[in-house]
Amino acid sequence: MLICIAALPPEGLAHARYLCKRLRARCPDQRILVGRWGLDANMEEERALLLTAGADHVGTSLCESRDQILQSIAHPLFAQAR
Repeated sequence: MLICIAALPPEGLAHARYLCKRLRARCPDQRILVGRWGLDANMEEERALLLTAGADHVGTSLCESRDQILQSIAHPLFAQAR
């Protein structure tokens, strides 16, 4: 299973981080993907914060998130990329 969270800027980072932490605690074996679409600045900083909070993957565009989902479904080893 793959859990997808969409958090659109400029707000939503704190809520997405909190949700990642809660989901990771409750579902430690599930993959979590966060779509943080539309980021212009601080992309890598926000990606690092979300990964630290428990996300397995962070997509900064809808296309990137779609590709991550498709890759995760097609290649089970991608799920272990944490």
